[in-house]
Amino acid sequence: MFSLNLLKRTLSEQKIALAIYTIGLGLYAWMMVAMYPTISQNSSGLEQYWESFPETMKQFFGAKELSITTLEGFLSVEYILFWQIIILAFTIAFATRAIVKEIEDGTMELMLSYPISRLKFIFTKIVSGIIGIIILAGLSSLILYLTTLTIEDSIAFKKILYIGVASFGLFFAFLGINFIFSAIFSERSKANFTLIG
Repeated sequence: MFSLNLLKRTLSEQKIALAIYTIGLGLYAWMMVAMYPTISQNSSGLEQYWESFPETMKQFFGAKELSITTLEGFLSVEYILFWQIIILAFTIAFATRAIVKEIEDGTMELMLSYPISRLKFIFTKIVSGIIGIIILAGLSSLILYLTTLTIEDSIAFKKILYIGVASFGLFFAFLGINFIFSAIFSERSKANFTLIG
Protein backbone atom coordinates (compact mmCIF):
# COMPACT_ATOMS: atom_id res chain seq x y z
CA MET A 1 0.00 0.00 0.00
CA PHE A 2 3.05 2.29 0.24
CA SER A 3 6.26 2.81 -1.73
CA LEU A 4 9.33 1.57 0.12
CA ASN A 5 11.71 3.72 -1.97
CA LEU A 6 9.70 6.87 -1.28
CA LEU A 7 9.49 5.95 2.40
CA LYS A 8 13.29 5.57 2.62
CA ARG A 9 13.83 8.85 0.77
CA THR A 10 11.40 10.78 2.97
CA LEU A 11 12.90 9.40 6.19
CA SER A 12 16.46 10.08 4.99
CA GLU A 13 15.46 13.70 4.28
CA GLN A 14 14.24 13.94 7.88
CA LYS A 15 17.19 12.28 9.64
CA ILE A 16 18.97 15.55 10.47
CA ALA A 17 15.77 17.15 11.80
CA LEU A 18 15.02 14.02 13.83
CA ALA A 19 18.53 14.04 15.29
CA ILE A 20 18.32 17.74 16.22
CA TYR A 21 14.89 17.40 17.83
CA THR A 22 15.96 14.27 19.73
CA ILE A 23 19.20 15.83 20.98
CA GLY A 24 17.36 18.99 22.02
CA LEU A 25 14.69 17.07 23.93
CA GLY A 26 17.35 14.84 25.47
CA LEU A 27 19.37 17.80 26.70
CA TYR A 28 16.24 19.43 28.09
CA ALA A 29 15.29 16.20 29.89
CA TRP A 30 18.80 15.92 31.33
CA MET A 31 18.67 19.55 32.49
CA MET A 32 15.25 19.14 34.17
CA VAL A 33 16.23 15.89 35.90
CA ALA A 34 19.56 17.39 37.02
CA MET A 35 17.74 20.41 38.49
CA TYR A 36 15.22 18.31 40.41
CA PRO A 37 17.37 17.34 43.45
CA THR A 38 18.22 20.98 44.11
CA ILE A 39 14.63 22.10 43.67
CA SER A 40 13.24 19.29 45.82
CA GLN A 41 15.40 20.46 48.75
CA ASN A 42 13.25 23.58 48.87
CA SER A 43 10.04 21.59 48.64
CA SER A 44 8.02 23.71 51.07
CA GLY A 45 8.49 26.87 48.98
CA LEU A 46 7.81 24.95 45.81
CA GLU A 47 4.65 23.42 47.28
CA GLN A 48 3.41 26.87 48.36
CA TYR A 49 4.11 28.18 44.86
CA TRP A 50 2.20 25.26 43.32
CA GLU A 51 -0.76 25.68 45.68
CA SER A 52 -1.06 29.32 44.62
CA PHE A 53 -1.94 28.19 41.08
CA PRO A 54 -5.64 28.12 40.18
CA GLU A 55 -7.18 24.65 39.80
CA THR A 56 -7.71 25.17 36.06
CA MET A 57 -4.01 25.93 35.62
CA LYS A 58 -3.11 22.73 37.46
CA GLN A 59 -5.45 20.80 35.17
CA PHE A 60 -3.85 22.45 32.14
CA PHE A 61 -0.43 21.23 33.24
CA GLY A 62 -1.93 17.78 33.80
CA ALA A 63 -0.70 17.61 37.35
CA LYS A 64 -3.77 18.35 39.47
CA GLU A 65 -3.44 15.08 41.38
CA LEU A 66 0.37 15.15 41.53
CA SER A 67 2.58 17.03 43.92
CA ILE A 68 5.12 19.22 42.15
CA THR A 69 7.65 18.25 44.83
CA THR A 70 7.80 14.66 43.52
CA LEU A 71 9.85 13.80 40.45
CA GLU A 72 6.72 12.74 38.55
CA GLY A 73 4.90 15.97 39.36
CA PHE A 74 7.93 18.13 38.61
CA LEU A 75 8.53 16.50 35.22
CA SER A 76 4.83 16.62 34.42
CA VAL A 77 4.84 20.39 34.81
CA GLU A 78 8.34 21.22 33.59
CA TYR A 79 9.02 18.65 30.86
CA ILE A 80 6.02 16.72 29.51
CA LEU A 81 4.00 19.71 28.27
CA PHE A 82 7.10 21.14 26.58
CA TRP A 83 7.86 17.69 25.12
CA GLN A 84 4.39 17.52 23.55
CA ILE A 85 4.70 21.03 22.10
CA ILE A 86 8.10 20.26 20.54
CA ILE A 87 6.85 17.01 18.98
CA LEU A 88 3.82 18.89 17.64
CA ALA A 89 6.22 21.44 16.11
CA PHE A 90 8.12 18.56 14.47
CA THR A 91 4.81 17.15 13.21
CA ILE A 92 3.76 20.48 11.70
CA ALA A 93 7.15 20.98 10.05
CA PHE A 94 7.25 17.41 8.76
CA ALA A 95 3.77 17.41 7.24
CA THR A 96 4.15 20.76 5.51
CA ARG A 97 7.55 19.74 4.16
CA ALA A 98 6.28 16.39 2.96
CA ILE A 99 3.93 17.74 0.30
CA VAL A 100 4.42 21.49 -0.07
CA LYS A 101 8.22 21.18 -0.35
CA GLU A 102 7.74 18.87 -3.34
CA ILE A 103 5.57 21.57 -4.96
CA GLU A 104 7.95 24.43 -4.10
CA ASP A 105 11.00 22.53 -5.35
CA GLY A 106 9.19 21.57 -8.56
CA THR A 107 9.61 17.84 -7.92
CA MET A 108 5.90 17.07 -7.45
CA GLU A 109 5.32 16.81 -11.21
CA LEU A 110 8.27 14.44 -11.48
CA MET A 111 7.02 12.34 -8.55
CA LEU A 112 3.54 12.06 -10.03
CA SER A 113 4.96 11.07 -13.43
CA TYR A 114 6.31 7.86 -11.89
CA PRO A 115 4.03 4.83 -11.83
CA ILE A 116 2.82 5.55 -8.30
CA SER A 117 -0.74 6.48 -7.50
CA ARG A 118 -1.54 9.67 -5.63
CA LEU A 119 -3.07 7.61 -2.83
CA LYS A 120 0.12 5.56 -2.48
CA PHE A 121 2.18 8.77 -2.51
CA ILE A 122 0.13 10.39 0.29
CA PHE A 123 -0.10 7.15 2.29
CA THR A 124 3.68 6.72 2.11
CA LYS A 125 4.23 10.28 3.33
CA ILE A 126 1.79 9.70 6.22
CA VAL A 127 3.50 6.43 7.17
CA SER A 128 6.88 8.18 7.13
CA GLY A 129 5.45 10.88 9.40
CA ILE A 130 4.14 8.26 11.82
CA ILE A 131 7.52 6.53 11.85
CA GLY A 132 9.25 9.87 12.47
CA ILE A 133 6.94 10.65 15.40
CA ILE A 134 7.48 7.18 16.88
CA ILE A 135 11.26 7.54 16.57
CA LEU A 136 11.30 11.03 18.12
CA ALA A 137 8.85 10.26 20.93
CA GLY A 138 10.41 6.87 21.62
CA LEU A 139 14.02 8.05 21.77
CA SER A 140 13.21 11.14 23.82
CA SER A 141 11.15 9.04 26.26
CA LEU A 142 14.02 6.56 26.58
CA ILE A 143 16.46 9.42 27.21
CA LEU A 144 14.13 10.83 29.89
CA TYR A 145 13.96 7.44 31.60
CA LEU A 146 17.74 6.95 31.47
CA THR A 147 18.37 10.41 32.91
CA THR A 148 16.02 9.69 35.83
CA LEU A 149 18.23 6.72 36.70
CA THR A 150 21.10 9.12 37.43
CA ILE A 151 19.41 10.55 40.53
CA GLU A 152 17.98 8.94 43.67
CA ASP A 153 14.35 9.29 42.59
CA SER A 154 13.27 7.61 39.40
CA ILE A 155 10.15 6.94 37.39
CA ALA A 156 9.04 3.53 36.18
CA PHE A 157 9.51 3.23 32.42
CA LYS A 158 5.93 2.05 31.98
CA LYS A 159 4.66 5.41 33.31
CA ILE A 160 6.73 7.26 30.73
CA LEU A 161 5.49 4.81 28.12
CA TYR A 162 1.86 5.48 29.13
CA ILE A 163 2.38 9.21 28.62
CA GLY A 164 3.89 8.55 25.20
CA VAL A 165 1.08 6.25 24.11
CA ALA A 166 -1.56 8.69 25.37
CA SER A 167 0.13 11.52 23.46
CA PHE A 168 0.31 9.61 20.17
CA GLY A 169 -3.38 10.28 19.49
CA LEU A 170 -2.70 14.01 19.66
CA PHE A 171 0.39 13.73 17.46
CA PHE A 172 -1.35 11.62 14.82
CA ALA A 173 -4.38 13.93 14.76
CA PHE A 174 -2.11 16.91 14.12
CA LEU A 175 -0.25 14.95 11.45
CA GLY A 176 -3.51 14.27 9.60
CA ILE A 177 -4.70 17.87 9.89
CA ASN A 178 -1.31 19.10 8.67
CA PHE A 179 -1.44 16.84 5.64
CA ILE A 180 -4.88 18.21 4.75
CA PHE A 181 -3.59 21.81 4.88
CA SER A 182 -0.45 20.81 2.97
CA ALA A 183 -2.60 19.35 0.21
CA ILE A 184 -4.80 22.47 0.07
CA PHE A 185 -2.05 25.12 0.03
CA SER A 186 0.96 25.22 -2.26
CA GLU A 187 3.11 27.30 0.10
CA ARG A 188 4.59 26.16 3.40
CA SER A 189 3.93 29.48 5.10
CA LYS A 190 0.20 29.37 4.29
CA ALA A 191 -0.12 25.78 5.49
CA ASN A 192 1.76 26.54 8.72
CA PHE A 193 -0.06 29.76 9.51
CA THR A 194 -3.48 28.26 8.81
CA LEU A 195 -2.83 25.50 11.31
CA ILE A 196 -1.07 27.57 13.96
CA GLY A 197 -2.93 30.85 13.64
